[in-house]
Amino acid sequence: MCSNKNHILRSSGVYLLLCFVVLNSMGCSSFNALEKRTFVADETLQRVQVERGRPNPIIDTAGRALGLPNRIAIGKAGVDNHQITQATEMAVVNYLEQNRLGSVLVRSNQYSPIGELRRTIANDRIRPIWKTTFGTYNLLKYTLLPGRLTGGDWYNPYSDSLHIYSDEPTLAISRAAYAQDLRTRVNPGAYAAIKDIPVAGLAHETTATQLALQWYEDKPDQIDNAREILLPSYGASVGGQIASFVPYGEVVGRMIGGGAGRIASEVKKRR
Repeated sequence: MCSNKNHILRSSGVYLLLCFVVLNSMGCSSFNALEKRTFVADETLQRVQVERGRPNPIIDTAGRALGLPNRIAIGKAGVDNHQITQATEMAVVNYLEQNRLGSVLVRSNQYSPIGELRRTIANDRIRPIWKTTFGTYNLLKYTLLPGRLTGGDWYNPYSDSLHIYSDEPTLAISRAAYAQDLRTRVNPGAYAAIKDIPVAGLAHETTATQLALQWYEDKPDQIDNAREILLPSYGASVGGQIASFVPYGEVVGRMIGGGAGRIASEVKKRR
């Protein structure tokens, strides 16, 4: 038993080192040096629709309890709290509309498997081969492990839906940035499929985080707070995916990566 514990501790140390290396090479320098990207949408300006789930004290309380590790990793009370305010919804809607992503449906703490199935079928931006394979996988994951309970803000490219469970606008915007990134891809279905591959999906996470930080560059009063959320979130993703190869290591990896992200955020703030 002791040897197993020592092995886990040593592995955690390695993951921490890797997280720092990745954050330093991909986060601390390139996040500021990101070249401004030109975004061209294939749709006219349209209003983003928001669908809200009905409050359920039992489910939402359980969801907040299950979201505790993620809240600790990112270090913000609003993460996975399942109490999304109108201000958060308006912030993400503004981002989507400003970037001409009006087709994206925002599901605010909502569970709607049938609705997701219908949107997946109707989404003509993704080829059928990707919708019937990876799209089905994402739909099953959403149905069997509902974010309404487990949390985890995310964008589903196959249904073109943004799912938010956190009252943190910056976190929602970083997920919406993935939708923006996807619009620039020649084959969005293949690009989205790569995201479901462990570690390979970090490239998507990096780009989305960069785009979100770019959004806040012209908002001096918000950039520090944005970094305080985005860098820990990014670090948690890095640590979680790296540690996922170790049994039960994902939660520990997210904690370590989130801590590394908070350190990187503080360093950027002091500079």
